[in-house]
Amino acid sequence: MFEKIFTYSSIDKKENRVIGIMDIIKLVLFIFPAAGLVMGLFSCYIMYISDDMYGNIYYVIAFMLMAIILVFMIKWLREMFMVYAIGKNGKLYRFKMFAFAMSYMGLGSKIGDITGKGLGRLQGTFELMMKIKKTIEDLSNEEQIDEMFSQGYVVELCDVKVKGRNNERIKFSASCMGNSTKKTVNISVRKVYNEWENLFKYIEFVSENPDSSIKDFTFIKKTSYEDFAIKKPSYIKRVARQSFVVITIAAWLGMFTLSSDINKQSKINAGFYTGAEAEILKVENAKGRKRDVSIRYYADGKECKNTLTTDSSKYKEGEEFELFYKNENPEKYFIFAFEQHVNHKPVLVLFLFGEAIILVANIDLKSNN
Repeated sequence: MFEKIFTYSSIDKKENRVIGIMDIIKLVLFIFPAAGLVMGLFSCYIMYISDDMYGNIYYVIAFMLMAIILVFMIKWLREMFMVYAIGKNGKLYRFKMFAFAMSYMGLGSKIGDITGKGLGRLQGTFELMMKIKKTIEDLSNEEQIDEMFSQGYVVELCDVKVKGRNNERIKFSASCMGNSTKKTVNISVRKVYNEWENLFKYIEFVSENPDSSIKDFTFIKKTSYEDFAIKKPSYIKRVARQSFVVITIAAWLGMFTLSSDINKQSKINAGFYTGAEAEILKVENAKGRKRDVSIRYYADGKECKNTLTTDSSKYKEGEEFELFYKNENPEKYFIFAFEQHVNHKPVLVLFLFGEAIILVANIDLKSNN
C-alpha cells in the first residue's frame, strides 16, 4: 500500500539541530534575567521606571514568552502527530495522527494500556506513535483509505510546487484532496522525520516532474553502518558549541545577580534614595550564623537607628559604611558597602571548571593497537 512512511523522529531532529520546544524554554529562561537587566539599564541611564511599571512590563513579557512556548508546543505536537506517506502508486499522503488516534484507534484505550504498563511519558508517547504507524502500515486497500478520507484523517497532496528549502525545512504548496474537498495550502516540513532526505527529495521530484511515475524516482537507501551513523562534528566545533552553553549559563547567573543592583542604582540616580554614612553601634550574635547589627545614621539632620540581620562577619563595632535611605521613608534603606554587587568568583570558577571538562571530554582517545 505504501512505499515509504515518514514519522516524527527526535533523533533526526537533534542531528539536524532543528529548534524544538526545549530550546525555546531554555531561551525563555535566559530572557527573563536579560529583560530585567535591560530594563534596569534603561531606568538607570535613560528614564526611570517605577516598581509598578517594572511589574507591569514583566507581566507583559511573561505573557508573550508563555504565548511563544504555547505556539511551539502546538507546533511540536502537530509535527509529532503528523505522518507523511508515499504510496506505491506514487501518491503523496498526509495523515492527521491525533484525530486518527482519537477516533480510528481509540486513543483513550491506548493511553490506558500505556499507563497500565507503567511507562514514562516519553516512552509511552513513542509506543503510541509506533502503534499508529503500524496501523497505517496495515492499511491494505483503497477502501480503507477512502474511509479515512471521508472521516478527514488523511488527505492526498496534489499539484505540489516547491517554494523554497533551507538547512531546516522545505516549503511547498499543494492541493489537499480529502473529504470531498480540494483546497490549496502552503506546507512547511522540517527535518524532524525519519528518512527526511527521501521525503524532501520526493517532494522536489513531483514538483519538477508532475506527470512522471514513481518508477522514475530512486529512493536513497541506507545499507551500511556509515549511512546510519550520526556524523560527529570536529573537536573544535564540539568544544565551541559546548563552550557557548557554559558561557550562556555564566552570563545568565551574572545578569540574574546584576539586575537587582542596577534597579537600586536607578532609584539613586532618579533621586528617590540619598546616601548617608552609617555608624555600627553594636554587633550581637543571633540564631545560627546570623548577627544583629545595630546602626545609626542621619537623614536630613534627623537621627535614625535601625537593626539589620546578616550572616556577614565584616561588620565591626565603631566602623562606618555607606547606605542609601528612601527620602520619603528614611527607615527604609539598602546597602552596597559590605554586600558584593556581583560576586564574579563563583561564576568564573563555574566557567573554568566547565571549560576544563569540555576540553577533556571531547578528546578522541584512539587505541594504538
